Amino acid sequence: MVLQDHAVLIVDDDDGSNNVEHFYTNALDRLGIVYDVWDHNRYGTPSKNLNSYPNVIWLCEWTFPSLDSKDRQLLASYLNEGGKLFLSGQDIGWDLADFLGSDVPNEYGKSEGDSKNFFNTYLKANYITNISNFNTLTGSQ
Repeated sequence: MVLQDHAVLIVDDDDGSNNVEHFYTNALDRLGIVYDVWDHNRYGTPSKNLNSYPNVIWLCEWTFPSLDSKDRQLLASYLNEGGKLFLSGQDIGWDLADFLGSDVPNEYGKSEGDSKNFFNTYLKANYITNISNFNTLTGSQ
């Protein structure tokens, strides 16, 4: 698959059944922003250097692993070079950083902590628990 150099790369990393990429493409279309789409389910980890894109939207939704070791390595390099990432999905924190274990193996258990390091270092997030009584998020710069 050959990608063009555009302002945004959308990495469609859902399972192919719960497709949500139209939420992103519709918004970008309305804004007149040119983008490429990479189908992770079909092609795997993007083979193109992400640095040709100033912005990457990576949507995992309800798919595991959220980001496998190849994905994390590619994104770490991209972010180290100043790339801008918008990552969306469900249970990304659990998958990458839950050390308490469960009946379902997560990426944290497979990667012996590498995924938690990525979660903390590159996503600037701290995993606290899989269950929360909060349903709002407040951010700051």
